[in-house]
Amino acid sequence: MLKNIIGQTLFQLGVMYWVVVDSPAVLGYVDGGSVPGATVHYTMVFNTFVMMQLFNQVRMGEGGGFGCTHGVVVCLWFVYFVGVLL
Repeated sequence: MLKNIIGQTLFQLGVMYWVVVDSPAVLGYVDGGSVPGATVHYTMVFNTFVMMQLFNQVRMGEGGGFGCTHGVVVCLWFVYFVGVLL
């Protein structure tokens, strides 16, 4: 389990670093604090973080196996929390 946590942490750090630092040049956003188009960049950063957290929660909801959708609706608490997040 520790290797899954460390692996997910490194993956999320790498993706978030790319989204914050390199994606404005690659995808053509405006990067800057007071520029009106900067909200697109910050929105992309936030949405990327939220989606990574949501998919990690769904993946780990069944115990970290690769068949993440098998039996996931059995746990009503899990379905409730995913519904609240969406």
